[in-house]
Amino acid sequence: MNHFLMGTYRRSRDLLISLLLLFAVPLMAEELQTSPVPDAYVARAIFTSNIVDREPVDQVVSVGEDQESIYFFTDLRNLQGRVVTHRWEFEGEFMGEVKFQVEGPRWRVYSKKTLNPVVVGKWTVLVLDESGWPLHASIFMQGAPAE
Repeated sequence: MNHFLMGTYRRSRDLLISLLLLFAVPLMAEELQTSPVPDAYVARAIFTSNIVDREPVDQVVSVGEDQESIYFFTDLRNLQGRVVTHRWEFEGEFMGEVKFQVEGPRWRVYSKKTLNPVVVGKWTVLVLDESGWPLHASIFMQGAPAE
């Protein structure tokens, strides 16, 4: 396929994807007006350098290049019998997720992320219930802030 046709194909594909997303986002937003578990909440959400006896040892808001990994700890309430997800994002890009089966009215869980020492930017972890409803979001910075 020549370069002109390939460029036209890519522009058409990108336009089609943009239009689909434009119409899909309002539909998804309408579906997620309320949480299926209105009394569920995150009592604590902390980035930490380690977990000991199911509790965070400190609270971290930024890390340097010497930090090899980070934990995200959450204390969940009223989500028994449901699945909760930690969704890890870097600079808005999906990087992975960890799902947890909640077994009681107060349930503590954590996930761990190995860090690349040359990466600089903002990490976000979203805590989602099983319907995808966001219960909480937390942010930490990795590396030196951009000037």
